[in-house]
Parts: sequence; structure tokens; C-alpha cells
Amino acid sequence: MARRRFIPGRRIVRREGLERPHASGQWTEARFRDFIMNALRAARWGPKYECITKAFVRRGPSPTSGKPCMLHLCAKCENLFPKGKMQADHIVPVIGPEGFVDWNTAVARMFVEVDGYQALCIECHQLVTNMARFRLTEQQALDYRKVINFSKLSTVRQNQILLDHDCPRLHMSNASRRRAAYQHLLREGSFEGLTGAPEGTSVHAVEQPDPEGQ
Repeated sequence: MARRRFIPGRRIVRREGLERPHASGQWTEARFRDFIMNALRAARWGPKYECITKAFVRRGPSPTSGKPCMLHLCAKCENLFPKGKMQADHIVPVIGPEGFVDWNTAVARMFVEVDGYQALCIECHQLVTNMARFRLTEQQALDYRKVINFSKLSTVRQNQILLDHDCPRLHMSNASRRRAAYQHLLREGSFEGLTGAPEGTSVHAVEQPDPEGQ
């Protein structure tokens, strides 16, 4: 759960009328559940790491730095990535579309054996997570990722993209309007957008010789 950003001078209004049975009356049931879930996710569960180890394909140059590394196969985009760019994804989501059921179900789904995981690159893992969390189709999740990538750009770069596609300057007056204009371009289908495609090596790429001879 992301922390609320603190802005000096802004008074944080506490929502009244909510039961706060945990942490000496400070936490709601939802806040307590998030705390427990984050603690469980941080546990070093062996099969989760074994899943990534089993995704190893070969040694080769890193797609970002070019340095020799151990390349692993993403089960979704089928590109190769260094181990540090891989994550283990639960095939059956810990919290499904039905929402939180009970702790026994959550723990059983979280700590599965190695065949209950799939090895994904970071970008694909985020895509799959958004599809499950927000009940999106794959195309909707891709568009959501494009908007996130757009939001990370500087204001100057955002305005330039919108100007290049004939957006009125009125739509560039603030961040919300720029995002809305960008989403409109995506819905029109005339603009592919910032895909944020995983920067991996194709599994079919010719293997480069290891300069260290390893």
C-alpha cells in the first residue's frame, strides 16, 4: 500500500465514522489487512525463487548494459532478461476478483509450490497484476501502462507529444488534462502510444560469444 504523500502546510483530514480496532485505535480493518499481506509477501519463500531459477535459458549479453549475464525467459512476452529483471507471479491471484475471502485462503494461495508461479519480466508482471486488480482486458491494461509511462515524462515532453497530434493547448494546462487528452488519443486508435515494451532479448536472437569465455 503506497504511503500518502506529505505536503507541508496541508492538513490531513482523518475520515470519521470508521471503526479502528487495531494498533491502539489507529488502524482500520483494511489497513491492518494490508499490513499483514505486505509482511507475508516479504517472506522468503523458496519455491518463488526456484521458479525464476528454472526460467534460466543461457548466458548472454544484458539487453540494457551489454554485459554478460544469465538470461531468463519471460513466460508472457517470451523475451530474455537478467535475473534482476524477473519476478515470480502467482498464476492464481492471492486476492482474486471476488476480493479478500479469509486468511486461510490468502495464505494457501500465497505460499504455493513452484508450479503455482510463472516467471515474468517486471513489465509483464505489472501488466498481469493490473489486469487482475482492476479487472481489465489485456488491451485496457496495455493502455493503462501507456498512460503511466506518459505521466512519468516531463511536462515539456508531454506537451510536445500532444502538439504533434494536434491537441488544443487548452488540454495541456495541467497534468489531469494532459492525461485525459492522451487517453483520448489512445481511444481514437490513431496513436500507438508509449508502449513501455519490455527491453528484453528475443529468445531467437543469435547468442553472442562470452568475452570472458565462461
